[in-house]
Amino acid sequence: MLFDGQYGGIVYSQTHHKMSEQGKLRHTLRGREDGFIVGEGVVQNTDGTYSPNTTQVNLATYYGDYYRRANVESNSFDASFVKLREMRVEYAVPARILSRTSIRGASIAFYGRDLACGASSLFLIRKLLHSTALRFSRCGNGSIANTTDFRC
Repeated sequence: MLFDGQYGGIVYSQTHHKMSEQGKLRHTLRGREDGFIVGEGVVQNTDGTYSPNTTQVNLATYYGDYYRRANVESNSFDASFVKLREMRVEYAVPARILSRTSIRGASIAFYGRDLACGASSLFLIRKLLHSTALRFSRCGNGSIANTTDFRC
């Protein structure tokens, strides 16, 4: 077995930015029934006090502003991950079975790559990856710098 992982770092997701801005991800469902959204927070009154925000904002405007490219924090995620990079299971055919043939040795093996992927905090799986783009870059043919291999 070969494990691969990284602890720490930040990944920016342009895919998350675009899909959130366009309202295509689950967390952008809020407000669709009414056509507007009231952002969390407070507003300052003319007398200097604060009261809860009650301003209704068009969905496209709200999500376009909140998830805009300049708001790096809303589109950045923990880059920590652990994955099972390779696994091989092999069975050696016993010599007594092969003694009746001209074959001196044989084995049957199953081999797999990128079988399990997940974000981690040290050795505990903490959360699933946030976006499809991150999942492909971590578990597909792409790679992330500063990874560490642990061979068992």
